[in-house]
Amino acid sequence: KKKKKSSDATQTDCASPACLRGKFFSVRCSVGRPIQPKGRKTFFLSLVRKRRRMSSSRPNNSRKKTSSNGGVNSLPAPPVGANGTSGGGGGGGAELDFETTPTLQLNVTVTDAAGLVRRSSFVVTLSDVNEPPYALHGVGLNVAENSPVEEVVQGTFSVSNPEPDQTVVCRVATPGAAFRMAPGNQLRVAAPSLNHEAQAVVRINVTCTDDGTPSLSTTQELSITVRDVP
Repeated sequence: KKKKKSSDATQTDCASPACLRGKFFSVRCSVGRPIQPKGRKTFFLSLVRKRRRMSSSRPNNSRKKTSSNGGVNSLPAPPVGANGTSGGGGGGGAELDFETTPTLQLNVTVTDAAGLVRRSSFVVTLSDVNEPPYALHGVGLNVAENSPVEEVVQGTFSVSNPEPDQTVVCRVATPGAAFRMAPGNQLRVAAPSLNHEAQAVVRINVTCTDDGTPSLSTTQELSITVRDVP
């Protein structure tokens, strides 16, 4: 009689990974009941559990992102003012003026889509440019009628210049005017024809020019009262 094949035939020396994988598959899916090497089913189940534990320990993409130093960054982006400084405060910034503030500090805040914030400071140096004279004023300018040539006009004449190291020279720009501007920006009578009854108020244009580069000027109308003399 032919000897019956031993059930151990299914337990051949199959040590290759492909063979083992086949045996594991038969444990999970076969409707039969093949004989498996002892302990392999247990090893397979423990391997599956280990893989499940590994997958559950992976980081979730929905968690908060951390900064490079390891801490969770929850700082909101502060608003930036119109003058470039961090913090609140809208509206127009201060006017840039070299004479008053030659350098400015600019604080910049940058925030990315993930909410990470980076702050930095810069120093901005202003360049000086020439600015024209301004604020030509004549207060209480008056002179008596029939005054002689070179008579000084009473009252106060003044002009301002934003460049403190410059010299400003003024002149009467009205052709044929009865007044002229003497050195030191002093108004004087240029013609002995002033008559209160004919013209009680004389209006002239005065132009003031600085010695900057380029040279700039400003023109302003002034009124001089001609006083009546009994």
